[in-house]
Amino acid sequence: MTGKRLISWLFLGSQLLISAETIFAAPPKSFEVSDVAASSSCEGKYIILKMDDLRVKENNNLSQSWLAYISKVKELNIKSSMGLIVEEVTKGAAPFNTELMSLHKDERFEVWHHGWDHKRRNLLPKKDNLGEFAGTPYEYQYDHLQKGIVYARDVLGIEFLTVGTPYNKSDETFVKVLHQHPSLKVWLYCQDESFSGLCLKRGPSNHLEDPIGRVSYTSFLTAYASSIHPYLVLQGHPDMWDKESFAQFEKVIGYLKRHKACFVLPSEYYRIRKG
Repeated sequence: MTGKRLISWLFLGSQLLISAETIFAAPPKSFEVSDVAASSSCEGKYIILKMDDLRVKENNNLSQSWLAYISKVKELNIKSSMGLIVEEVTKGAAPFNTELMSLHKDERFEVWHHGWDHKRRNLLPKKDNLGEFAGTPYEYQYDHLQKGIVYARDVLGIEFLTVGTPYNKSDETFVKVLHQHPSLKVWLYCQDESFSGLCLKRGPSNHLEDPIGRVSYTSFLTAYASSIHPYLVLQGHPDMWDKESFAQFEKVIGYLKRHKACFVLPSEYYRIRKG
């Protein structure tokens, strides 16, 4: 059966099992670092747009705000990375999964691992874990990271190259788990320089949004001025944006273009830095 992949899933506890046959029209695409054209020369800063929390919303697809953001990225001729909460893929929302696969094939976008369920303060008995990868046991973290990688690869054909933890929280256990997954090349808002891949830090006073969910041009200017790296990773939550946030976002992009910034994907920047 050339050009088709037969697979579906059954969850038993935390285990992911193949149970029956469901036909997907296209085979998974292997997204290697070399697939994306990159330039090692940039007159301004390298800009990585880190947009969080891809979820199923209206009509079993992305929200209208997310779809508007994707359209805006295309209109402005820039690039953006987007963090997928992988459990959302299990909801059987065909339009959502199809949109993700379409984004994966578009070189203007990169979909990355933003956790399995994005939950915090949920682990019994104390419910004091600060995140999915902070304050949770090794087995729990390994299962959630691995499960997300496998599901994205086998259902969507997406090979994750980048990870960003929910709430940007992690601990020493996560670093150990991450070292067991060498396919993940980039850690967004990295908190441990022992990571063998590309450790992209947040930096001081780095807020595209202030408060969360509301883009602020003034806050961005502070982030840009305080950046000490040749790159700047800007985090946003397009699902929360209103008309004014989109207007502020366009103003931010205009500023960056005037200052000869280069918009790159995390995996693309990995190629630039690591060769």
